[in-house]
Amino acid sequence: MDLVRAVRRRFGNISLMVDANTSYQLDDTGIFEELDRFDLMMIEQPLEREALTEHAELQRRLHTSICLDESAHDLESVRQGSARILNIKVQRIGGVWPARQAHDLARAAGISCWLGTMPELGSPRCKAYIWRHFRTSRCPPTLWLRSAGSSMT
Repeated sequence: MDLVRAVRRRFGNISLMVDANTSYQLDDTGIFEELDRFDLMMIEQPLEREALTEHAELQRRLHTSICLDESAHDLESVRQGSARILNIKVQRIGGVWPARQAHDLARAAGISCWLGTMPELGSPRCKAYIWRHFRTSRCPPTLWLRSAGSSMT
């Protein structure tokens, strides 16, 4: 909490997110309620991968959007509606076509998406290809591209 507070104090109203990497349980809601006061863009994957019902419960309690990452591994996880943002990783969900299906399902449900990649996807050309695929399919312009460990572009 001190780090988030220090970043907010130093840099003001920048876009800021935290990634919990499945480190918490629903019993830790107090931590997330405290984070809620920092006007974060999102809290990524606060609970265990399989905890879709718990993610939905936590999302109902918070103003800050929950983003599923590790949980976004198949279309069923999208259908659960456990978060307001979905990080679709092409490799994790099974390729470009399942990623497109996940995107379309999420957008139809009002869930924002971003397209993440993992290091094994390799070249930025691959991301460019995927981006073109999504853009030519009339996807809304709110789709973000991100490589693991890099900033959003």
